[in-house]
Amino acid sequence: MIILILNRLRQVCHPSFESSLNLKLGNEHTVVLAKSGKVFSCGNNANGQCGRVRSMFAVRFGLRFKFTQGILQEPTTLTLVDSLLLEPVSQVHAYNGCEHTIVVTRNGRLVSFGFNCRGQLGIGHNKSEHPPQNITGIGSSRVLTLSCSYYHTVVACVENQTFSFGRNDYGQLGHGDLLDKQTVHEIRDLRGTIIVTLACGQYHTCAGASDGHVIHFLARQVIETSP
Repeated sequence: MIILILNRLRQVCHPSFESSLNLKLGNEHTVVLAKSGKVFSCGNNANGQCGRVRSMFAVRFGLRFKFTQGILQEPTTLTLVDSLLLEPVSQVHAYNGCEHTIVVTRNGRLVSFGFNCRGQLGIGHNKSEHPPQNITGIGSSRVLTLSCSYYHTVVACVENQTFSFGRNDYGQLGHGDLLDKQTVHEIRDLRGTIIVTLACGQYHTCAGASDGHVIHFLARQVIETSP
C-alpha cells in the first residue's frame, strides 16, 4: 500500500496485510480494509472514528498512541481494529468531512463508531462512540452500498429497501419531514426501487437507480429526474 505524505510517496506496510481491498478517508482519519476482512485505521480519534477504545486498553496491550486527557487520540500508524475481529468485514465507509465510520460485515451486520451529535451512527442516541456499535433496524436486509456525510448516513439494501438516519433539517434523509433520526428509518418513497449508488452532501442526498434515474432528497420531498 502506498500513501502520499508531505508531497512524497511512502509505502505503508503492515505484517497482517495480505493486500488492501478498500481504502477510505474521513476528515482526519484513514480506514483500510484488507482482503482477509480485517480493518485497520489511523489518524484523529478524538470522537472514536478510528474505532479505538479508551486509554486503559492501549496501556494493557502496549500500543503506541498519542493521548489527550486520557482518551486515545491519534494512532500514528495503521493499526488493526481489534474489536472487529469476531467476523470479517466486507465494506468500510468514511468520507471527506466525516468524523464517523460505518462498516458492513460479511454476515450483513452494520456497525458504526465515531462522531454522533446528530444521530449519524444510527444507534438511538447522539453521543459519540469509540468502540464499534451494532446498528439495528434493517432486519434481515443485506446491505448493498451506503454513503455518509458529516451528520447523516444513507444505506441501500439488496432487497430494494433504502434506510437513513442522522441530521435532517434540510430533508436530506428523504422522509418528508425535517426531524433528525437517531435510529434507522426506511425511506418509504424508495421502497421497491433498486438503488445502486448513493452520495451524501452536507445538506442533501442523491441516489442513483438501476434504471438510470437520479433521485434527489430535498426538504419535505424526494424528487426523481430522468437520465
